[in-house]
Amino acid sequence: MIGEHETRWIGRELLVDALTQKIQGNCRVLMLVGITGIGKSSLAVRLGLEPAMAQTWPILKLIRFDDNLHIFKQFAHQLLEKQMPSEPELGQNSQKLVIDLVTYLQTHPCLLVLDMVEEILEMGARGEFHYKDPLFAKFFDLFTQAETMPSRLILTSQDRLPVMVEGRYLERSHLEWLKGLNPEEALELFGIWEVHPQTDSEHEYLQRIISVYEGHPLALRVIAGEIRESPYNCDIQAYWHDYGEETIAIEQQKQASDLRSTADSVTLANYSVSLTDLVKCRVERTFTRLHVSSPLAYVLLCMGATYRCSVERTAWLILIADSSKEAQLIAFQTLQRRFLLETDYTVGRVLYRLHSLIRSIALQHLTNPESKAAR
Repeated sequence: MIGEHETRWIGRELLVDALTQKIQGNCRVLMLVGITGIGKSSLAVRLGLEPAMAQTWPILKLIRFDDNLHIFKQFAHQLLEKQMPSEPELGQNSQKLVIDLVTYLQTHPCLLVLDMVEEILEMGARGEFHYKDPLFAKFFDLFTQAETMPSRLILTSQDRLPVMVEGRYLERSHLEWLKGLNPEEALELFGIWEVHPQTDSEHEYLQRIISVYEGHPLALRVIAGEIRESPYNCDIQAYWHDYGEETIAIEQQKQASDLRSTADSVTLANYSVSLTDLVKCRVERTFTRLHVSSPLAYVLLCMGATYRCSVERTAWLILIADSSKEAQLIAFQTLQRRFLLETDYTVGRVLYRLHSLIRSIALQHLTNPESKAAR
């Protein structure tokens, strides 16, 4: 089923057009990556519903990975259905199942959306990701290198996906790192949720909210819902009166002269019940996964939240200088592979920082990392 939140689409029109052209061309595997709530799943479904895409691939299949779906044979069963081999046959020749599925996609053209692929990944000793079930890697390799392939795959993931076919056939895959909505798109989102500024002041309040949340679609959708419903009933002024101080605090921190501060109190993810339930809980799962798989990267993430602005990579590595140089680099690369580091460019330099929502929760973890990561 396609949920309402996936069909209430706004913005990213130029991106939709560009990605549609890629998939209709040589790109067989489109990878949509980014932090939780940034709109990966919605964009994947939106692409599938594009008229040009629906005309080429009238069959759209959506599979979401979770704790109950992480073994390749379970995945293949959903697609092959009655063609699924019996258990004894499967145990004897699991490789054949991969070939059968690739053959099925060659003879039954479809657009296959694989959502939350991070659930079937695990991290190696050096921070790289690989599939828990090696048959997935085999499947993606065969799918990519097949001589003909009328089907297409769209994958969404919070983590960087393993390289397919050892980096060959690069033109047959594309990775798109999603960022937040731009101000115009975000205002359109509020409009869809029937939140319309009536005065210049209300327009300014929405713009400031959009700015501090960096256009994060899930957080803004939650805020729009809060403003629309009781007790605010679309009164933006009343909402700002209750919660505007959080936005003002973030704005002041960004303008502060001090580069770092451990005293910042950022509550962007949990100053209201809805944000706590619908946004913070999802970001917390990201922190928990990181804490379990890479404790040093988790420490670096929390300590990096003390930076109020973008800084060079060396400034990040200094935060864990007690660890070996190799361990520092692996921890930093782990944050990169999980798309937890935002990048800003200046002349001749790349600077790194945390998204405002990630920083908000990282600062809370910094005060008591062990207990909070274990929740």
